[in-house]
Parts: sequence; structure tokens; C-alpha cells
Amino acid sequence: MSAPRSGDAISNSNLALRPCSAASPTPHGVWTVSQCSFWDIPRCLSHLAAVVDSAKLDLHPFLRYSKSRPMTIYDLRSEPLTLVFRELGRPPLATDMDHSVSRPPTQHMRIYHPSLPWYIDIRANGAPYISLADFFQQLFAELSQPISKSDFYTYELDGGDRDVLTRSYIERCRSEDEKMEGVKRVDFLRGKFEWMGLAQGKNGMWRLKTG
Repeated sequence: MSAPRSGDAISNSNLALRPCSAASPTPHGVWTVSQCSFWDIPRCLSHLAAVVDSAKLDLHPFLRYSKSRPMTIYDLRSEPLTLVFRELGRPPLATDMDHSVSRPPTQHMRIYHPSLPWYIDIRANGAPYISLADFFQQLFAELSQPISKSDFYTYELDGGDRDVLTRSYIERCRSEDEKMEGVKRVDFLRGKFEWMGLAQGKNGMWRLKTG
């Protein structure tokens, strides 16, 4: 596999420091894909003042977490056009996707997942509230970002962690064009890419549940 991008100086024998966009090290100084948890990965807390506490919002039913039967069927590796809302019994229309993600409406949500060392910030796009379209389009865009070579060859990932990411990357790619794009953030989900919903999380944020 062609390693994710950046300068040629970074490699297995010359590992990078953690990039500023990622989580800080755990108290033990080690972060791994297989063992990471939100509770021991302090992430950057920028702009949290603009986030409405998740406990104060009534989430749209299509976004609510359900372990047995989530209202939305969606493979997070795929374009949002592929998602299905069970209740509708048909592909969603633009009018369906224009609904607010919450009551009262909100303009900013911060999301985390235990396996992702990045926050996902969702913002209203030209309207006074985040719509379902805003949410799924921005979620897909964030998870589709290729990781940098320094993300892959950081001293906080060992060879086993990189093997896990590589397997997830290989399983996701269906064409040579996709392979050329390299490892993406969604590969950090380690095969748990099916949408299960959002649950109230720590510090007013939303926890993304996948399976």
C-alpha cells in the first residue's frame, strides 16, 4: 500500500510526533487504535462555547441511537445519497433532508467516536439551523478526509495498529482510484462503519455509535 501522504522523511524508522489536529496522548503516553477510548484521549476543545449542550436538545428521530433498529440505514464509507430512512420506505427527498436535526434548532454540534482521534464539528450551512442534509454531508466529508503520512507513522501507533488501518483501507477500496486516495479517517472505525445513531455524550457533545 502506498502510505498516506506527506514528506518522505517520515517512515517506520522515523516516526512523527502527533499532529496538532489529533488527540493528545493518554496519561500513559500511548494511544492505540485497538485500545483507544474517548475517556482517555483528551481532544482539542476549541470553540466549545458555540456548542449547545446535547442534554438541552431533542434529537430528530432519524438520528437517535438504537442498538437493535436505528431509523437510518447508512454505511459511513458511502455517499449520503445511499442512506435510507426506514420510516419513509423510499429514498429521502430534498424536502426530507431539510428538516432540523434537533428541537430547538442548533447551529453547531460536536461529535466524537471512541476510535477516532479527531472531533467532528457540524455547522449550519446557510440556514439558521443544521439540517439533516448538512449533518450527513459534513459527516461524510469529515470521515472521507485522507490522513497524512504523519498520522499513519506517528510514534503513538505501533505496527499492529497500522496493520489494522491497512486492512480497513483494503476492505473499503473497490477500485484502483480509491486505493490511490490512501487511508482515510473512516478507516479508524476498524470495520464498524454502520450507522447506529447519536447518543448524548460528555461535555455537551454527541457520541457517534457505529456497529
